[in-house]
Amino acid sequence: MQMKSARLIYNPVAGKKAVPARLDNLVEIFQSRGWQVLPYRTTGKEDKMTYAGMLQSQDFDAVIVAGGDGTVHQVVNGMMTADLNLPLGIIPVGTSNDFAGHLDLPSDIGSCAELILKEKTTKIDLCCAGGSYFVNVASAGLLTDVPRETEVAMKNVWGKLAYYIKGIEKLPNFRAIPVEIAGDQKMIKEDILLFLIVNGGTVGGFSRLAPWASMTDGVFDVIVVKPCNLGHLFSLFIKLMKGEHINDPKVEYFQTSRLTINCPDHVNMDLDGEPGPGFPVEVSNIPGRLEVFTPKKFSSKAGKKVSREE
Repeated sequence: MQMKSARLIYNPVAGKKAVPARLDNLVEIFQSRGWQVLPYRTTGKEDKMTYAGMLQSQDFDAVIVAGGDGTVHQVVNGMMTADLNLPLGIIPVGTSNDFAGHLDLPSDIGSCAELILKEKTTKIDLCCAGGSYFVNVASAGLLTDVPRETEVAMKNVWGKLAYYIKGIEKLPNFRAIPVEIAGDQKMIKEDILLFLIVNGGTVGGFSRLAPWASMTDGVFDVIVVKPCNLGHLFSLFIKLMKGEHINDPKVEYFQTSRLTINCPDHVNMDLDGEPGPGFPVEVSNIPGRLEVFTPKKFSSKAGKKVSREE
């Protein structure tokens, strides 16, 4: 019987260097089950063209990413650039792992390998913003650049707490940004603190940020936070943890399959915590574009839904 093959792309510094310590064991697990694994150690200098060329160089049966949301983001963009339709396996060893958390993937490396070897997959939605893709969230404004501005050493020591520490440092100097957000039936033109376009339901460790989000429903959830004082902002964070923020008067929450967004030139957009495109930008949902190894099939509905653009 011919062995299957997978390209394993791993971040050597993610999760307190968890993968290098288990790499031989990981290869052994796959090899014992008839899979050949070709590892690639990331250097931090890769881009989507690097991964596109790498994945086109050989006929693989799957792509496996061991790292955090940023590494997954880069590899997926490489896959889309190469127009590949390979199933993606994820070993979540990053700081946040929001995407993997929404998919209910195990955190143990060995358990992730066993999950991939079962070869059960789900086709999930992928989102495109100005020619770049994101699997979980696009954002701009308050605190949205914190993940990429937080040092690796700090993340390895403090974990998610490192993001919160860095975020507190930035609060006093932040100013609201003017924005124009246009959907099919929704228009927002005013100063805001931030916007989030969410494909999954978890962002920054907040597992109930978009309570009705689903990666298989053909739409993304949009959250816009309007200016408020620090007291209201802190109370809003408490509501975020409980999933009660969508009824707050300073929050707009709706669902749509496409948006056009414009902001001033100095505003940066982030995709899955990585630098995104400039403005103006068009954002669209691509239903079922990405096939992922998952422990279960996901329903096209996550629960009671808000109207698409009420």
